[in-house]
Amino acid sequence: MKTQSLFFAVALVASAVFSQDASWLPAKSTGAVIIDVKALRANPMLAKLADQAPIPALPAGKGADLLATMRESVDKILCAMLPGEQAGSAHGVAFASGSFDNAALSAALKADPSCKVSTIEGDTIYATTAAKPGGGSATSYTTFPAKGLAVASDSTDALVTALKTMRKKSPALAGDSMIARAVANSAAKGYPFALVADTSAQAKGGETVPMVGTSLPAFFAFSLQNKDAANLLATLTGAFASEDEAAQAAQALNGMKMMFAMQAAAKPEMADLAGLIGKIVVKNSGKNAVASLLIDEAAAATLSKLAEGGMIKAGGK
Repeated sequence: MKTQSLFFAVALVASAVFSQDASWLPAKSTGAVIIDVKALRANPMLAKLADQAPIPALPAGKGADLLATMRESVDKILCAMLPGEQAGSAHGVAFASGSFDNAALSAALKADPSCKVSTIEGDTIYATTAAKPGGGSATSYTTFPAKGLAVASDSTDALVTALKTMRKKSPALAGDSMIARAVANSAAKGYPFALVADTSAQAKGGETVPMVGTSLPAFFAFSLQNKDAANLLATLTGAFASEDEAAQAAQALNGMKMMFAMQAAAKPEMADLAGLIGKIVVKNSGKNAVASLLIDEAAAATLSKLAEGGMIKAGGK
């Protein structure tokens, strides 16, 4: 969870039209996120859900003001997750394209008292440090390699690697990898949001799915797509090593649905959450276990109610 929070925080810090495939993702990428911000803003239901989404708390001051400005002018975001120096750690890199003014954003970064400007291999890097909600501090490194394009990371090494990959001076993720195929598929189908991750290393290490207890999938993908004019479809897919493992995961998830239903009978305050979970369709197909939820107006209202009531929590909100 700590790694995921870092990943989404970096996605928010970043903000030229970037590649619609995985050719900008470094070869060692273990995950990716592609966000069509314009599509999110254009869909009333998605825009409302995104506005209420529980995200990591932002630092106060100029950094938060800068992020608020960028959210209105960013069109698309592509993020990569790279292995960190310590086992189990990761660094995030985000590319973002839009109509923002590079010079204005550079000036805003330099106005931050914590900002330190340096040049690495010809790129001007702006390093800004802010206090983290839970204590300590975090530094973000941002650069603007082209008009309407920003690249940001929590690591200068990861940032430089991403820039080299973008310029084809460093190897990119193999085009036939599961991550690359998933990114290309989400871009081609116009998904407003998609997250994909390679968890094969953790799966081989014997890690299990939290709360479910079954084997961890070697790969998972989450996407939001426009089902039709009024409805959205949220889909989570896990690719397992065998059909048996996929079947076990689907069975365990269906068991959790029954458990929530029983708990809701004794705890009325859980009725909304249990009702929403009850609408999730879980099935297995070959080596895949798939959970999907049709988000209509009623489901969207329930999600909003749960978020406002604090029953859906993540990060610092």
